[in-house]
This record gives sequence, C-alpha cells and structure tokens, in this order.
Amino acid sequence: MTRPEPNPALPGEQRARLRQQRVWRAMLVPGLAAVAVLYAVRQGLGGSIYDAQGQVHPTFAIVFSVVVALFALIGAIWHHRAIDEQEERAILWGNTAGFYTVIPSAMIVETLTLARLIEPVSHVTMMLGALAVSVATYLWVRFR
Repeated sequence: MTRPEPNPALPGEQRARLRQQRVWRAMLVPGLAAVAVLYAVRQGLGGSIYDAQGQVHPTFAIVFSVVVALFALIGAIWHHRAIDEQEERAILWGNTAGFYTVIPSAMIVETLTLARLIEPVSHVTMMLGALAVSVATYLWVRFR
C-alpha cells in the first residue's frame, strides 16, 4: 500500500489537522486495543497477573509479548502512513541514534557486570537513556 497523497484542494491547516488526527489514531487505537486484550486475559486468570509464587503468570507473559508486538506493528504501520518526508527523516535519525546508544551501552554494561566491576544496571534505565537520545536527536533534526 502506498501513502495517501495530500489533497492539494484542502487548505494547509486542514491537511495538517487531518495528518495530526491520523498520527493520534495510530497511537491510541492499537494502544487501547492492547490494554483491552490484556485486561481480558487478566480477568481470565482470576483477576491477577501473578501466580502462586508471586511471579508473573507465564500465560500472561506470553500473551503480553504477542499483543505488544502485534499492536506495536499495527501502530508503526499506521504512523508511517501518517507522517510526511521531513518528519520521516527526523524519525529515522532519532531511531538510529537511539539504537546506537542502547546496543553498545548494553554490551558494555553486561561485560562490566559479568566482570563484577559495576553493580547490575536496570535495562529500563538504559532504554530510557536511549529514548532520551532518540527524542533529542528527533527534535534537533526536525526543528533545526
């Protein structure tokens, strides 16, 4: 499928508003659908995502992984169709910078942890750092 062509008959503000609506729809619809599916799975497990040992129930973990991957893919496709070329370039640079932030840092931290030179670092912390780099790069490319 190709992207919908901008309708030159529409005023610029109306085209921008329609694009913004498509971007929000690409984020909200898959996100809310994923929450609804996971809530239904939780209710099917008796209202708790934890098993008797206090760990996340394996069924929930598997369904969670599949649902997040599937709905993230749907959202990514919708989002890709909603953005323009300038924004696409900024997103590409932001994602590239984030990728090259998280991969080397994960390898470095894992190696230093295995050598017991540093305490274990949360992967969430590293991902948040990569997200910050991605956002900063995106904003710099988009608005410079």
